[in-house]
Amino acid sequence: MDEILITIKEQAGDLFKKSFAECLRIRDETLTLRSADQNEQNRIAIAKKNLMDSAQLAGQIIRALDGGSLLLALIGLKSLVESLINTKYTFAHPSKKDQIQWAYKVCKDYFERGNDPIALKSKLNETAVAKRAKQVGLEEIYEKTYGGLCNYDHMLVHTGLLNTPQKFRELTRDCYVTTLTVLHDIRCDIQKHFNASVGEGDLHQQIILFRDTYPEASPC
Repeated sequence: MDEILITIKEQAGDLFKKSFAECLRIRDETLTLRSADQNEQNRIAIAKKNLMDSAQLAGQIIRALDGGSLLLALIGLKSLVESLINTKYTFAHPSKKDQIQWAYKVCKDYFERGNDPIALKSKLNETAVAKRAKQVGLEEIYEKTYGGLCNYDHMLVHTGLLNTPQKFRELTRDCYVTTLTVLHDIRCDIQKHFNASVGEGDLHQQIILFRDTYPEASPC
């Protein structure tokens, strides 16, 4: 691993630890509440699932990158990006974000679709992931980042590029950066939706600086 990647690896590891701690804080502050209302129970459960599943997945992606398993990391990152689209669609939809009934409706569909063995899992709220991304302003991320990651998830010709040392280094660098920034966005969407307090320190600024230090990051 070259010098730049070693530096990025160290920075990413430190930022992930802080990010995971923030996810735990938000979970404990707002997502462990109990409610007699089933709709509210669903909303809290889905928010906790999106937050903590994304945090755990981000940690697994980073561990894969640390161990040189770039292909596994890229496949995992595709799922993390989809979690961002789903989280924003459910909890930060630009035209629905102040409508609690919208969140209730989508979270109810999460459970019904998940428990239905023949339901099309990619169509949350009867809306395909591409359309969900467009509705919440993530169309470019869907087309460029998510679409590019599909090349690795579906084992297309791009997978062979991972055998090229320069491409391997570039994608490893980009995957670290994108993983941290996507997890950051997921956490912020849930934090704002539930009016969770802002944690101590300047984690937000640290992640923005980390992203902007490597602006070319785009794993596709």
